[in-house]
Amino acid sequence: MLHIAIDARYISSAPLGGGFRTYLAYLLHALHRHYINKKKRPYYHFHLWSIHPIHLTATKLPKHLMSVHLLKIPAHISPCQEKSYYLKAFQSEVLNHTPKINIVFFPHLELPGAIKKWSHANIKVVLTIHDLIPTHFIKASVLFSRKMRLNALNTKGIEHYLTLKLKHRFYDKILTVSPTSKQQILNVIGQAYNHKIVVTPLAGAASFKPYTKASFEKCIKDLMKRYPSFPSTLRYKCYILYFGSHTVRKNIALGMRACIEVLNTLPQLSHFTLVTVGSGRWMHEMTRKNLHHHISCLSNLAERDLAVLVAGARFTLQPSLIEGFDLPVLESIRAQTLPICSDIATHRDILGPTYPYFDPYRISDIKRVVEQFLTIDKREEAALLAQTKAHIRKFTWQKTALLTHKVFQELSSLS
Repeated sequence: MLHIAIDARYISSAPLGGGFRTYLAYLLHALHRHYINKKKRPYYHFHLWSIHPIHLTATKLPKHLMSVHLLKIPAHISPCQEKSYYLKAFQSEVLNHTPKINIVFFPHLELPGAIKKWSHANIKVVLTIHDLIPTHFIKASVLFSRKMRLNALNTKGIEHYLTLKLKHRFYDKILTVSPTSKQQILNVIGQAYNHKIVVTPLAGAASFKPYTKASFEKCIKDLMKRYPSFPSTLRYKCYILYFGSHTVRKNIALGMRACIEVLNTLPQLSHFTLVTVGSGRWMHEMTRKNLHHHISCLSNLAERDLAVLVAGARFTLQPSLIEGFDLPVLESIRAQTLPICSDIATHRDILGPTYPYFDPYRISDIKRVVEQFLTIDKREEAALLAQTKAHIRKFTWQKTALLTHKVFQELSSLS
C-alpha cells in the first residue's frame, strides 16, 4: 500500500468556480472510485494534514482509507508567519510518521519546507501547479493603466516564480492542468525538464447540468428566499452571466461594457439582463465606467445554486486575458449554455480551434462576437453546442485520476 501525505489546507467542498480548492477533493474521490474500492486490498492510504478542520465530506473517502492530522498553530504565531510555521511542522511530522510515507503531495505551488530532507528520507515530492498567472504582465494596452498591469504581477507571483526557478530540480514530478500551463512552466525552468511535467486536466462538477424552464423557475424561487440580494427579474434564457473571480486579468469591465452596448442596439432584447457572480476588487472599475447600474451583482453562491444560474443563462461571458484552465467554460458547456470566450490558448484547448472567439483587448471585436451569439439561429446554436460537447468529453475526473495514478505508480517503483 502506498502512504501519501497531502498538504490539505485548502480542501473545500464547494467554492465558486471550482479551481484548486475543489481540485483535491474531486481528485481524491476519483482515485478512490477507480483505484481503491475495486480492489480487495486498497492501493492507497491518504494522510491529510491541515491547520483547520477539513471538509471531509467533500472527499467521499471511507475513514479507513484516510487519516487526518490537525496541526495546532501557537497563539504567538502571527498570520503572516502561519504558513511558514505550518510547512515546517508538516515536514517534521511526515518525516517521523509511522508507517513510512512514500510520497508527499502538494496540490498547489508552495514552499514545501527544506526540500533536501525529503530526498534524504527517500520520500518523493509531487506538486500541482495550476498556473503561473501571477507571474505574468498583462499585455500593454490603452485599456489598462500601468498600475493595473503591475498589480497583475503581484508579490505572490514573484514568490511563485522564484520557488519554481530555484527549487524545481528537487520536485520529482510536477502536475499541471493544461498544455498552456505546462508551457508557462517550461518557459521558467527550461525545456530540458519536460519529462517532469504531466498534464492532468480538470473536469466539471456533476452539479452543472441542463435545467428545463419549469425546474429553473422552481429553483429561482428558492434562491430568492435564501439570498436577500438575489435579483427578482431573472427569466429563463434572458440574461448573460459571468461567474468567477473579479481580477484585472478577467477583463470583466470591458466584457460587460461590450454586452451593454450591443444590447442597446437590439431593441428585441431590451428585456435581457446582465449578471455577475463572484468577488474581488472590481466594483471601483465598474463604477468608474458607469456600468454598475446595468448589472445584477451577486457574491459567491454555493456550487449547486451557481449551477442553476449557469443552466438558465442565455450565454455565459468569459473575456479573460490569460487563464490556466478556465473551469467556468467547461462548466457552461456541461449545463448546455454556450460561453462567449476570448481568443486565448486555454479556451482553444477546451473548445477547439474553430469556435468563434474574440480579441479580449479590442472592444469592437468583443461586440462583434457578442452580437453574433445574440442573433444566432437555433440550428447554428445546436451545431455549435454539439461541437463543444464533443470537445469536452476528454475532460473527466476519471482521466485525471488515471494520469495521477500513473505518476504515483512510477514514483513508488523508484522508491
